[in-house]
Amino acid sequence: MNGYETWTPESCCHGVTCILLAHYFSSMLIERNTFRLPPYQTDAATCKAGLATVGGEEPVWVYEWTLHFSNPYSPGEPPNDISTLLRTKAAESFASGCIRLVPFGTGWPDDGWPVDQLVNGPERGELAQFYRYIDEHRDLLTDTESAARVALLYAIPTVVWNDLPTLGLYPSRYKEELGGWARALEILHIPYDIVLLSMDQVFEHKGLTGRLDRYGVILAPGVAHISDADLEALSKFVNSGGTLLTTTDFARRDEMNNPRNNSSRLALISRAGMIRVFAVESGLGFSFQKALEQKRIDKNVLGEMGSILFTSVPSEALVETNGPETLLTSPVIQREENRLIVHLIN
Repeated sequence: MNGYETWTPESCCHGVTCILLAHYFSSMLIERNTFRLPPYQTDAATCKAGLATVGGEEPVWVYEWTLHFSNPYSPGEPPNDISTLLRTKAAESFASGCIRLVPFGTGWPDDGWPVDQLVNGPERGELAQFYRYIDEHRDLLTDTESAARVALLYAIPTVVWNDLPTLGLYPSRYKEELGGWARALEILHIPYDIVLLSMDQVFEHKGLTGRLDRYGVILAPGVAHISDADLEALSKFVNSGGTLLTTTDFARRDEMNNPRNNSSRLALISRAGMIRVFAVESGLGFSFQKALEQKRIDKNVLGEMGSILFTSVPSEALVETNGPETLLTSPVIQREENRLIVHLIN
């Protein structure tokens, strides 16, 4: 199944449809467009969302589509070393658990069709050599699972109710909030997974029960819609010693958009014991994402997000590095050998 974008702040209604229909297909193919070069846009979160959609049980393929009608470099020309960009994207995808297809259509459309840079041009050999390396080391790049101890909640009910009635034709504030936190986690070198919240009769995904045991921290920015069952699972998670980070709009409605009585909402939340709530209304992630769209990293917002995370995230959930903001850190467990592999993508 082809899911355009699947999940990113700039995704459209096709991404939501892809997730809702994922149960009926045996694999997922995610179409990506590079609107901004790394580090302002990466593909890690898209891969993680795709894996969460299929429950990690089916393959997730990713490919780039940059023809004339959607060329992200228009009206300017693409970088001269487009193979370097694509090698970076392939490394991101494999490190995040996905499989990156070779996009032979990527290049500058004014060169004619097929475009020369990769099909017949000098960069074909460089990309081919990189994919040969991937093939020779597939034991390090496949049959792995994430070693992350932090999970970012993606609330399907919040996406659906935010996308209606516009049917997802415009980016929602929730997706931008979520996207900003995903990029902040990556820039701060905090490994994370994405976990989906289900929606009865619309997206009957596996509930949270039994899926949170591997994590020490659950990050739930902007999750305004959540079912009683998933809220109960989060309560058990916190009572077992986990940390839940939320924004102040957390759980205001159930998954069918019914408002919760504030007293009953607080009663449900209080079952979790001490819950960590951000000191601001939903918006830090949104602000950070908007800066990324302007091709800049807002150091002030990133500092505030980092302060929240590093104060709350247990040390065993962190991979400490002295790497720059352009470094993506992704630890995985190789199943067959049961060994830790840390991918560093610069």
